[in-house]
Amino acid sequence: MGTEVLRRPEDFRRLRETGQSVRTDDVVLVYRLTESVNSRVAVVASRRVGNAVRRNRAKRLLREAHRLLRGECIAGFDLMLIARAGAARSTSRAIGQQLASLYKKAGLLGMRPEPETGETHATA
Repeated sequence: MGTEVLRRPEDFRRLRETGQSVRTDDVVLVYRLTESVNSRVAVVASRRVGNAVRRNRAKRLLREAHRLLRGECIAGFDLMLIARAGAARSTSRAIGQQLASLYKKAGLLGMRPEPETGETHATA
């Protein structure tokens, strides 16, 4: 799945007005189905998360968690990942688990096809 960055203010507004949201302790996911082939994502952290260092850490954790999951995601969605206050103090693993949980709740995770290697494995 190709992922682009959501940038235009009108796209943010449309996503906020017409999108659905799900949340965990550290992350809010706002999502909306689009007619595009690719998905677009925005990562946001407000001042409630903390100072610039904490906000940047929270956004890095969210971007990395999304990067690891994007191959399993269904294309054609606008996504906004919003860091909540505890996100900067959380671990990478915890953020990844929370994001995977949110993607499942939202129905964004598709079935990943098994790689075709042509090999058969015999069990003893």
